[in-house]
Amino acid sequence: MSLGSFDFRTMPKTEKTGMPDSQTLLNLVLTTLYNHQNSPIGGGIVLAQAVADQINHAPQDLLTQRYTDDDGHSGNQIFKTVCSGAISKLRVAGYTQKGKSGWQLTPAGKQLWEEHNGQVPVTAINHSPAYIKYRAQQAAQRASKRSEQQMAALRAQKNRTG
Repeated sequence: MSLGSFDFRTMPKTEKTGMPDSQTLLNLVLTTLYNHQNSPIGGGIVLAQAVADQINHAPQDLLTQRYTDDDGHSGNQIFKTVCSGAISKLRVAGYTQKGKSGWQLTPAGKQLWEEHNGQVPVTAINHSPAYIKYRAQQAAQRASKRSEQQMAALRAQKNRTG
């Protein structure tokens, strides 16, 4: 069961970079890994290239130095970064894992892909138990850091006023 191809011309893109939006990118990454489930995909640019290959009529500039956004980042860097971001989110949610030779779907990732026929809503990932737990940990760390900073500020104020 393979999903065929995506058409780069019609898929939703972010205004700033012209890259696929997060929803589309997560689906592209899941589909790419699903289609390569017997041969894990290496990190970084190898994953980005494999994801780009899923996009029908993708501009060549997507993975070359010729594409540059307003901040001077090349298409290669941007696409590699957004693919890595998508993989990280899927990994936190328990849907991808790093194998010996690169990334692959976990059994939960395969099931997620199949249940949604390759069009997985971001909410399905955001509501996974592992992702909720991760977000809670992040929030707790931020709160702890804030209270430490507040305590340090109070101590500094107390020291100044004597």
